[in-house]
Amino acid sequence: MRKRYSWLIIVFVLALVAAACSSSTDDTTTTGAPEATTTTAGGGDDTTTTTEAPPAQMVGGRGIDVENKVITIGMLSDLTGAFAGLTTHITDAQNVYWDQLNAAGGIDGWTVNALVEDTAYNVEQHLEKLEKLRDQVAMITLSTGSPPSVASLETVIDDSIPMIPLSWYSGWAIPEFDHDVTLEQN
Repeated sequence: MRKRYSWLIIVFVLALVAAACSSSTDDTTTTGAPEATTTTAGGGDDTTTTTEAPPAQMVGGRGIDVENKVITIGMLSDLTGAFAGLTTHITDAQNVYWDQLNAAGGIDGWTVNALVEDTAYNVEQHLEKLEKLRDQVAMITLSTGSPPSVASLETVIDDSIPMIPLSWYSGWAIPEFDHDVTLEQN
């Protein structure tokens, strides 16, 4: 019963995120950095204070291409192993979501590039594919299985790579176990 409610909550949260990322042509609000402020003291003093607004500047990093406005994510999915029947559909669903989001203009003009690697539900292959992706992605949005995902922890903790394991392992809910780099789904 608890597992069913957990999935219901996850679906609800994802629906809220999708709604928040959708665009509406009716109400458009543009915000930016505040203008410079100048204050002049009264009472005969010649005191003037000018405060310049800091420049609005995006900082890039692993998986974030500021110049082209692209965020790259990775999926370590079992497409040919024991759980392929399940994870193939989940991987396809994520790809469809990102494709539709990008087709609708992305997130404030930013697009998402999803890199998918087949791990065949094999720990060694999973770690090899993680090594391939680790310098290219901002996060791992799918890491299939408890043994492969647990084996990935040292790398994702060391590199501070957020990861969403597709796993029923209860340890994901313990901050000391995963150092809060994973978003648990159980």
